[in-house]
Amino acid sequence: MKILFIGGNGNISWHCAEKAIKLGHTVYELHRGITYSTRRPVHPQAKIIKCDIRDYNEALSILKDAEFDVVCDFICYNAEQAKTAIKLFEGKVKQYIVLSSVVVYKHTIKNLPFNENSEMRDPKTASPYISGKLLMEEEFWKAYQENNFPVTIVRPGYTYDTIIPISIGHNCYTAIDKIQHGKPLLIGGEGNSIWNFTNSADFADGFIGLIGNPEAVGEAFDISTNEWLTWNDASEILLDALNIDKNNTFHIPYERALHLTELGPEDMMHHRMWHNIRTNKKIQAIVPGFSPKISFESGVRMSLQWLNEDPKHKRIVEKYSNMLDMLYREYNL
Repeated sequence: MKILFIGGNGNISWHCAEKAIKLGHTVYELHRGITYSTRRPVHPQAKIIKCDIRDYNEALSILKDAEFDVVCDFICYNAEQAKTAIKLFEGKVKQYIVLSSVVVYKHTIKNLPFNENSEMRDPKTASPYISGKLLMEEEFWKAYQENNFPVTIVRPGYTYDTIIPISIGHNCYTAIDKIQHGKPLLIGGEGNSIWNFTNSADFADGFIGLIGNPEAVGEAFDISTNEWLTWNDASEILLDALNIDKNNTFHIPYERALHLTELGPEDMMHHRMWHNIRTNKKIQAIVPGFSPKISFESGVRMSLQWLNEDPKHKRIVEKYSNMLDMLYREYNL
């Protein structure tokens, strides 16, 4: 098949593109030609389309004669971007797979474990990121229902490869650097919320089974690991992998953690301190061989190995460093 990846060397997408290439598909990767040392390298086997997908006129000019069996869009975040994607690819693609997120599900006990039919959040009361994903989905469903636009929506949870899951921190090396220099690992609230932490290579096994699958068109799918861990569990595993005392943690009180605006709006931090567990029943029904195999204990060591291969992989962000230092001072740590 002829497959286009919009965003092909990111934390989630790299392994998906890698598996597509190994299966013999012709893979195109669309990006602006900007490389990041904190990402895996662009696949040498992929055909590169240099383009800013956010510039509609540029994208239209470059893609006007292009047709693909499948387009995999990893970087669509709101309704306007969805509308642009539909205009660019309508009539030129047999399947359009777009990534949403499990943050779209409403936090109620009856929703647990989340599945594709769980009640959704209200975009009017959600943060910009969450409302963006919700409204993005609405645009694609509308295009499918009214014009048969062949969309498949995928909702990953916390998926890691070139990043390490951290309760209070971000998708960078900043928090790990702090604890390697003697500071405790910070956990929001009591740390007892239960989560799925999915390795990107496992995610790709499920994702690749949706590519070119006619049963997936017009459907949404969660993809996650089957392993359930609390943030306390995950923190102990991470500290052990770093050869640091597993008790070297400190719990930031729930109400204080909610107001860490440096990490985004309150509902995003609340999301981290609430349960985020799902099942794989739907995707396993149409991708029978999908069975996540990488435990968090193994996966986090794989990520640390990659991060340690080159100092450039370890991204330190000043804003998050300052936030962590503020908390250390606040609690005399």
